[in-house]
Amino acid sequence: MADLFTVELGIQDEKTRLALEDILKSRELQQQFRTQSPGAQDTPDLVIIDMQRSYREVLQRASLARRNAPQAEIFVASVHIDPEDLLHLFRENIDDFIQLPVKDYEVKQALERFLQRREQITQPTAQLGKVINLMGTKGGIGTTTIAVNLAVSLKRQDAKRKVVLVDLDYQFGDIALFLDLKPPHSIIHVAEHLSQSGRLVLQHEFMQDVLMEHDSGIYVLSAAKADEDREALTPEVVNKTIDVLRSMYDYVILDSGHVFDEVTVEILNRLPALYLVSTLHLPVIRNTARFLAYLSSFDPLHNENIRIIINRHRSQYEDISLNEFEKAYKDVFFAIPNDYPKASSFLNRAKPIPSLSRWSSIARAYKRLAAKLA
Repeated sequence: MADLFTVELGIQDEKTRLALEDILKSRELQQQFRTQSPGAQDTPDLVIIDMQRSYREVLQRASLARRNAPQAEIFVASVHIDPEDLLHLFRENIDDFIQLPVKDYEVKQALERFLQRREQITQPTAQLGKVINLMGTKGGIGTTTIAVNLAVSLKRQDAKRKVVLVDLDYQFGDIALFLDLKPPHSIIHVAEHLSQSGRLVLQHEFMQDVLMEHDSGIYVLSAAKADEDREALTPEVVNKTIDVLRSMYDYVILDSGHVFDEVTVEILNRLPALYLVSTLHLPVIRNTARFLAYLSSFDPLHNENIRIIINRHRSQYEDISLNEFEKAYKDVFFAIPNDYPKASSFLNRAKPIPSLSRWSSIARAYKRLAAKLA
C-alpha cells in the first residue's frame, strides 16, 4: 500500500464525499489511490475540499491544508463558481477544480492530470522530447520510408540522442517489416495494459519492455498485428503513449498513415505541427489539395502548422514543378530527391538509407532534413 497516493477528502457535503469515495474505490483507481479523513495520521498527497460559501472561505481551508501538508496538491469542488473567483483560486495555487455534482469522467480526468504532474516531479529537470508527426496524403508515396530514415538520421547525427519511431498506421503499418524486426509486442499491447491494469498513466519500465531496439540505435513501437483488436487503439491510448514517450526520448517520430480518423484528428489537436508528405504526381496532388481543404475547414489555424514534404522530387513522374505547386497550394518545407535504386535497396535489404549509402544524394537529404527538424 506504500506506493498509493493518499487523498484526504475535506468535503463537508456528505453526498459529494460519498460520490468521490465511490469513484476513488473504483477498479481503475483503487490501485493508485486511497482515501482518508481530515486529521488522519498520514500526510496526504492530494486534498479535495468543497466550497460551501465563498472563495475566500475555501482559500482559508486550503491554506490550512497546505500548512499541514506542504507537498500536497489542493483540489476545490463546487457547484458554481464565478469565473473571476476561479481565476483567484488558481492564482492562489489551487491545483485543479471539480465541478459539482460529481461526474465520474471529470473526476478521473482531474486525477489523471494529478498523476501526470507527479510523474514530471520525479524528473524535475527532464525536458519533454520533440514529437514529429508525419502523415501521407496517399498510400504508397513513401511516408514510412521518410519516417524510418528520418529517425535513423536523427540518431546518426548524435549517438546520445534517444529516438523512438511509432507506427500508428493501424491498417498498413510496415515499419517493423521495413527494418526486419519481429517485435513481440505492438501498440495494442499498450492499450490492453491500460485496460487490464486500470492505470491512468503509463510507466517507463512497462513502455521500455514494449519497445524494440533496432541495430541503428532507434527504438520502435510497432503497429497492430493482423490478429489484434485494432479498435482498442483509441485517442486516449495514443495520447498516453505519446506522453510517456516524450518523457523518455528526445525525438518521437509518428508515422500516422494516410487516413483521417479519430486517432489522427486527436493527434492534430494536440501537436503544434503536421508534416504532410506528398509528391508532384497529379493523383497525389489532388489528394494533397483535399487534405489541405479538410484541415482548413476543420480548423483554419491548422494550415499555419502544416509543413509540406515533397518526396521523390525530380522523378520522371512529376506532373508539375515545385514552383507551380507552391504557387497553387503551399510553400514546401523540404523536398527529398528521387533515388529509386537506393529506396528499393532499403526495402529489399531492410537497411536504412543512411546506413547503406551515407554519401548518396538521398542520404544527404535525410541528413539535412534531420538537421532542420532537430
